[in-house]
Amino acid sequence: MTLKVQARELVRAAGRPVPAFRVEATFAGIVTRSWITDVGDVVREESPLGLIVVRETPERAQALAVPGTIQTDLLEAAAIVPNPPRRIDDPTAVRRLRLRLEGAEAFAGPDLEGAGQTLAGAVIELRDARELEAGPAEPDLSRYLAAEALLESDAPEIRSEAEAALAGAHLVVA
Repeated sequence: MTLKVQARELVRAAGRPVPAFRVEATFAGIVTRSWITDVGDVVREESPLGLIVVRETPERAQALAVPGTIQTDLLEAAAIVPNPPRRIDDPTAVRRLRLRLEGAEAFAGPDLEGAGQTLAGAVIELRDARELEAGPAEPDLSRYLAAEALLESDAPEIRSEAEAALAGAHLVVA
């Protein structure tokens, strides 16, 4: 992680201006910005997704809350709605689902392929996992065990937890 302490600025927090240093943090290409006071209090943060967190008093935060009549569930707001809308009355009866998702090509790669899910152009196909047959194991599984951004699989405490979880387990290879 790279931290850059930048300019000192006045930031509004709890309804008043507060002097704070702007700090830019970069980790695996992800950049966040925080405003930190001389005594280490974080008074504002901006995430790469556009979320902004500002320190407020409980009273001010509750007064600024979104009224219940216009609140939106985050999952509902991010949901992909088919056009025209179609219902799936009994999802347990669905064996295969194909959908065209414009722009899906940009996400092509191993995360969208495998275990009953394929991507061909803009068409994603999902198959019922109960109908899948086991195939041969990949010859090199080490890529699934490697540390990556935000997943520290090589950290000693994570490795010891994994070993404890697998204690007594037996791997059967057919």
